[in-house]
Amino acid sequence: MSALLIRNIFFDKAPMHDGAMIIRDRRVYASGCYLPLSNADVNKDLGTRHRAALGLSEVSDAIVIVISEETGTISIAVDGELERGFDAVTLKSEILKYLLPSDMPMRAMVELGVIRRTKKNSKNINKIYLSKEDANKILARFIYNSLKKYDIKLCSFNGGNLHNAIPRDATAVIAIPNNHKEDIRVDYNIYASDVQAEYHITEPEMEFTMESTEKQTTCIDNNTAKNFIYAVHAVVNGVYAMSMDMPGLVETSSNLASVRTSESTIKIIASHRSSVMSALHSVRDTVAATFLLAGADVKHNEGYPGWKPNPQSPLLKTATETYKELFGKEPKVRAIHAGLECGLFLSEHPHLDMISVGPTLRGVHSPSERLLIETVNPVYTHLLTILERIPVK
Repeated sequence: MSALLIRNIFFDKAPMHDGAMIIRDRRVYASGCYLPLSNADVNKDLGTRHRAALGLSEVSDAIVIVISEETGTISIAVDGELERGFDAVTLKSEILKYLLPSDMPMRAMVELGVIRRTKKNSKNINKIYLSKEDANKILARFIYNSLKKYDIKLCSFNGGNLHNAIPRDATAVIAIPNNHKEDIRVDYNIYASDVQAEYHITEPEMEFTMESTEKQTTCIDNNTAKNFIYAVHAVVNGVYAMSMDMPGLVETSSNLASVRTSESTIKIIASHRSSVMSALHSVRDTVAATFLLAGADVKHNEGYPGWKPNPQSPLLKTATETYKELFGKEPKVRAIHAGLECGLFLSEHPHLDMISVGPTLRGVHSPSERLLIETVNPVYTHLLTILERIPVK
């Protein structure tokens, strides 16, 4: 479907000028179609176009917008009744009256990793729970099941705001028929209890909230909302593959990092990581395929290339020996699952030997990320010692 194709119906010499064009799922389904004409007694100034609009509204639940070819007057036909004299502003308002349900709008929220603060000093963090659960996925799962049970409309969905962080909260606004508003509250409470039981080890401070909210001016059309929720619920998220070389190490993962809806767009950002480039491409394409099936446009950026650990690295051996000399204990040598810049360097200089060292960080890629200042100086001393031991080439 394209604007140029649709404009063909307005040219009297074009093959699709006569009859109606039917568009379904963003594709031209049929053209040159004849619509049922109404036999109602209408103003004699109204021609076949308006009679067809009325006729279509008599035999279907369609909201039919008709524009006079001679005067440009905008009219709406609903249930065999024709109302005239709309402009751009009043037309939108009138359509929303039909499209937006007079249902109760409800805001559903999921929050993960809640921070507890001490009574003595509210600025001191007593305990924080962080895991790899995704608030977007948890909320989409509830809406997925609700769509099968109720005639609801999705008005908005927002969760996460950083491409390299796991979303810790998500919020959706749905409109549900008034006679089911208490039913969905009960469902949400039951769902919250079930999910809290599932993740009671990794997410003991998970919180679920549902409350009434103000009436919405727009909602996402049913087909788009269904495709969107189904895709978010289905898309692979979290660990995709474990390393064959290093037991216990996550090799490849995907993160549904951010979901943002507006009046005209739904923007979803997913980030992928892997120490193996072919596996990185595999998870990237798997996620892309899910959203392509839902009718989305998918774009890729370069991201971080893979960096495969090398336990036999001469530089690693030097770093281990100098650490023991400086601090009198064995270092903790680990391969971690992260988008380290080493992968970028290695893509340009594949023969480099490299390791990654740094001060101690807590809560990385979360709202509570922090650096332990007392670990900075030992790392600096260690780095200088490593550089002194590296032979000049």
